[in-house]
Amino acid sequence: MNPKPTSGGFRLFRVPLMIARRLFLLAASLLPLVAWAESLVIEPKHAKFDTATAFSTVQQRYTVVNNSDKPVRIKDWKAIAGHGEVKGLPEVLAPGERREFEVVLELPGKLGSALHRFAIFTDEPGVERYRFTLSGFVLSLVSPAHAVIDFGKTTADAGGEQKVTLSASEKTPLALQRVVSAPDWIDARVEGTTVSARIRPAAALGMRAGVIQVATNLPQQPFVEVTTKAIVEGALRPSTYGVGMKPLQVGERATASIELIYTGRSDLAALKVDAPEGWEVARSACQSELPPETRCVRIGLARPLTETGRSTGFFTFRLAGEPDLAIPFGVIALGKDQTIRELVIDEGKELGNSGYVDVAKALQQGTAAGTPAPVAETTAAAPERIAHSEGRGPVKLAWSARNDDKIFGYVVYRAEDRAGPFVRISEQPIARKEPAAGSDKADYAFVDASVSPGATYYYYIDVLGSDGEQRRFSPVLSKKVLK
Repeated sequence: MNPKPTSGGFRLFRVPLMIARRLFLLAASLLPLVAWAESLVIEPKHAKFDTATAFSTVQQRYTVVNNSDKPVRIKDWKAIAGHGEVKGLPEVLAPGERREFEVVLELPGKLGSALHRFAIFTDEPGVERYRFTLSGFVLSLVSPAHAVIDFGKTTADAGGEQKVTLSASEKTPLALQRVVSAPDWIDARVEGTTVSARIRPAAALGMRAGVIQVATNLPQQPFVEVTTKAIVEGALRPSTYGVGMKPLQVGERATASIELIYTGRSDLAALKVDAPEGWEVARSACQSELPPETRCVRIGLARPLTETGRSTGFFTFRLAGEPDLAIPFGVIALGKDQTIRELVIDEGKELGNSGYVDVAKALQQGTAAGTPAPVAETTAAAPERIAHSEGRGPVKLAWSARNDDKIFGYVVYRAEDRAGPFVRISEQPIARKEPAAGSDKADYAFVDASVSPGATYYYYIDVLGSDGEQRRFSPVLSKKVLK
């Protein structure tokens, strides 16, 4: 008869069983991962296009490979951030098959760094999507890069016309051809290089903004945009022309209060208030101290916040015999313990000139055998100063600048007369460099080989900001090329 196993024997026997059970569960949990492994590989996964101009077209080719032993059906694609069109995708990829497709990107007028994300969706179980990106930098050949016509506070019948004159330092002189589109409250026209705008007499009241798009003769940049904005006033005048509410938690109530003073002839009691769905409207007497017999009504607006996210829209006030008054609003609803990651106040911030302008070398002879030309101290604050030098061979511009992540690069311009016209001669921006070890400055150089002996040339350098804006970096520099 075999002896009964001891308790210690049972322990020795149970340990291998527990290990085997855990290995089995681990293998079972990995099976879905093996079955759901991604079959496709997209190359490049993160593509970059060269510096491009606004409103131009970018084309980028990609390769997709099926590395599995089964065919993969491609069902759809989507631009999950930004925009663009994916062309040439195959419907089915056989095992081991490699195919090419492309993204065609019609760039808008937004300048600076651009990132566009795309996704491909297949019939594979457990694979949500295949993602790939296309990024680059967009600049404008036309100055000012962000042209604005600002009417300020005005009335629709004021009749004042505002203008902005554009320029382009290109080999082809700029000519504006026609107005392509304009806001419905603006009459716009072009003459030469000037865009003119006038507010229409029937324009709705309130804060107005829009974009005038104009066709140009520049093949590299066929269009340019001019932003227009105004506060159009009438007989119905609000205490505010825009309502921005502080961030609130879901479950709280968003509230706003607007007082309206009326100087017209209609009955203010007949005022109608149009608000988006969910907003409650209440009327009461104005609380401001006003002259006797002033007609005024206070409009209270409230809405419970039930979902997270940003909500924007308009409160519109309608009164017979008067243009409509539209007041924009915005409110952010946060979830529990949620914070605001980023709140953009003004996307048109100008790039300052402080902190990185330090031109150490202005102009020097570009030949190996020659003696370097005299260097003048230069600053961006005095672009009218002239630095003179002479020498043989190509012209070499050399400068040093403090490192600054607000800078994308530099652009070089040249003229054959001190008064211009200056033309851009750096085909692509000279990219910002990281400073040398132990220094906060980086050294830059540009060689102009298209010069003739006996001629004098004039140069200046612009700094191109990461927001797409250009600012003058150096003073005008002159160089006489000796025979």
